[in-house]
Amino acid sequence: MNDDAPAVIDAEIEENNQDATPQTPGQAQTFDINAYNATLEVVRRRLTVIENAKVELRKLKEMYNDSFLNDELFVKADKIVKEATQKRKDIQNELAKQPAIADIAGKLKDLKEQIKSEEVSLADELMEYYKTAGVMEIEDADGNVREFQISIRLKPKVRVE
Repeated sequence: MNDDAPAVIDAEIEENNQDATPQTPGQAQTFDINAYNATLEVVRRRLTVIENAKVELRKLKEMYNDSFLNDELFVKADKIVKEATQKRKDIQNELAKQPAIADIAGKLKDLKEQIKSEEVSLADELMEYYKTAGVMEIEDADGNVREFQISIRLKPKVRVE
């Protein structure tokens, strides 16, 4: 069996469950330890597959980039590009020191921060909307129906010591 392939898990679907009461958003569910353990194992295996693929990707990227650095014509062209890019950056930095341009740059930064903050708030509000209403679409102020999606990312936990 290929260790890199995700494991297949058998499951059964029960269709005739007349005794169960329907769950409403926000209503507590009973904890199923078997489902928890099975899901935990699947997640752990998936993490391992992803981490192994990322290691392989880094190796392949390094090999790919090294193949260009072995070509003399490429190295010369790359040097010319780097020098031109540095010259352009120096000119841009000098222009950015002008008061009018610096003022615009400050406004750009402030507006980007405001948009990011508003997007974080919107995400929180949409999650709460989903929890209460149980739907993944909402009508905006103009009457357009918008669909949202929930995205979960796994990141390392920051440990405070």
